Amino acid sequence: MLDYSQNDDEKKIFILNYEVDNGMLIIHLASGLTYRVPDTGKNREIVNRKMEEQVREVSDKNTVTLLKQDINDIKVKSIKCVMLFVTVIILSMLGFSSNISIALSTCLGVTGTIAVSTLVASLIKLIKLNRLYKDIEKNKFFLDNEKEINEGLKEEIIRDNITTKIKTDNFDINTVDKVPQKVLDEIANLANVQRNFEFEDGNFEEHEFEDSNFEEQELNHPKVKSRKREINKW
Repeated sequence: MLDYSQNDDEKKIFILNYEVDNGMLIIHLASGLTYRVPDTGKNREIVNRKMEEQVREVSDKNTVTLLKQDINDIKVKSIKCVMLFVTVIILSMLGFSSNISIALSTCLGVTGTIAVSTLVASLIKLIKLNRLYKDIEKNKFFLDNEKEINEGLKEEIIRDNITTKIKTDNFDINTVDKVPQKVLDEIANLANVQRNFEFEDGNFEEHEFEDSNFEEQELNHPKVKSRKREINKW
């Protein structure tokens, strides 16, 4: 997951992810440090629970709402910068045709430079906040639907219908980091369909469904014509 920490103290204990290497869990913290512990079931449970708490805490703190507000504010700011830059260009073009003073020309140049610099900085921040927002939303969605998603992954009929092939039959808060939101949505939706219809899995007998291999006489249209002639006799 991305870094949701709010200050340096939180960074020291905020877990981004972990990996397994030679029987050890290598835990990566937001501060840049790594922490190695034995790869036991208990230690994995502790780390996963901590990462799940991080997602729930950031949701409880209303961070998502504030992020959305910041993203909208930056979008408005970026639009204003674009409008200012366009205005500067138009005034500069009009100025060249009317021989404006050097001072005014310099002022327009400085204003245009500030507008472009502000726009670039705003776009960079917008991309960063948007990634953070989507990451929080994805992890929150997974926690809310973890049971349905993992149960769905165990169903062969669901795995066969997923457009992106999945190599595992179980996700946790760490492994789901590399899974796109679109895939999680797809699995959850397919699991909901399977739960409502309860389709059977595995191989079906030929007589259990209709196929294109009908006997020839069943599609023999002349039979219908002969039947009409018999009717006409009456």
